Amino acid sequence: MRALMTKTLFVLPILLSAQALAFDVGGFSYTILNATDVEVTGRASDNTATDIVIPDTVSDGFTTFNVTSIGTQAFEDNLLTSVIIGDRVKTLEEKAFKGNLLPTVVIPNSVTTLGKKAFEANNLTVLSIDDSVTTI
Repeated sequence: MRALMTKTLFVLPILLSAQALAFDVGGFSYTILNATDVEVTGRASDNTATDIVIPDTVSDGFTTFNVTSIGTQAFEDNLLTSVIIGDRVKTLEEKAFKGNLLPTVVIPNSVTTLGKKAFEANNLTVLSIDDSVTTI
């Protein structure tokens, strides 16, 4: 019994700290990158919208974070028809929006890194990329 209690007391803080590094709010799931920034990792389970807006900032209820990254495969195969990317996003990871129905995408001038196949398999007729993108 004592060994079980010791294991539980050891594992519980690890689980709680891992849970604190990720949160859902406003229809999206986020992972905390550091004290000021988060990455969008996908939709929250209740979000089925086909038109989405990635915000500039988001709060976990305690801290307001800058949304600076859209994660690998975050919105892959989500049937998105429209996306507005917040002005604080710096990185769109690999396959971030792959396999959607996006006809037009405007990459804000805050983005410096565009991952491989970020918009592969969409209905793109317009893709506007600013000079700020230095890595594709």
